[in-house]
Amino acid sequence: MHLPVELEACIIVDNDRYDRCACTPTWGLSIYINLKYEEENVPIIFDVGGDFNVWRNNFLSLNLSREIYGIFISHWHGDHAGALPDVISFLGGGMGVYVPGITPIELRHLKRLGGHVISCEIENVIASGVFSTGTMGLFLKEHALAVHLQDKGLAVFLGCSHPGLIKMVERAMAVSGVNRLYAVIGGFHMSSYADGVNVSKRLKEYGARYISPIHCTGEGFRRGARKVFGEGFLEGGCGFRFRL
Repeated sequence: MHLPVELEACIIVDNDRYDRCACTPTWGLSIYINLKYEEENVPIIFDVGGDFNVWRNNFLSLNLSREIYGIFISHWHGDHAGALPDVISFLGGGMGVYVPGITPIELRHLKRLGGHVISCEIENVIASGVFSTGTMGLFLKEHALAVHLQDKGLAVFLGCSHPGLIKMVERAMAVSGVNRLYAVIGGFHMSSYADGVNVSKRLKEYGARYISPIHCTGEGFRRGARKVFGEGFLEGGCGFRFRL
């Protein structure tokens, strides 16, 4: 299977700002992910935040390309999906929009804006080596984005991890057929230092080299994750760029 050899990512929206960049922080999450194959790039936007004006201004200040292959919405909370109609219009439509279930009214609206909507109730292939886990959770439906990086392992992007971080990571590994974890990035919805240490150790057991707990993850958890991952801890914050 043709796999991405690396990915370059930039956080467009997060609660915090990275260093002294020109981005505006706001409660929410959006990440630009450029998947680099041998002969092509596949850019995906993971979540879009809730405030379109902040999203657009950060997107432009970060000099990101409007040529987008797909938009991945982890779940329908406003701070992850609220800006979606405006983002589709801003980008010019034509891309796939991967969502964790959708009502007929929402579907018609997004189609009118130019989005090709794919509902991921079950696992779904987005591009070569790139998967949706399929929706998880009984009441709040959420799915994760899994990227199989050549010779490295699996990078998993999470919105808020409402169904449980470890459960979502394990589903990503099962769906992709990749038993080696490489990186976990996103909102973890945990706060305590003890959780940061224990969860990080569990991810290390699966092979993870990098972690970036952002958005809804508390500072206590981050301190615990920093202790376990050391240089493999990615700070996050809007404007933060990293390569895996």
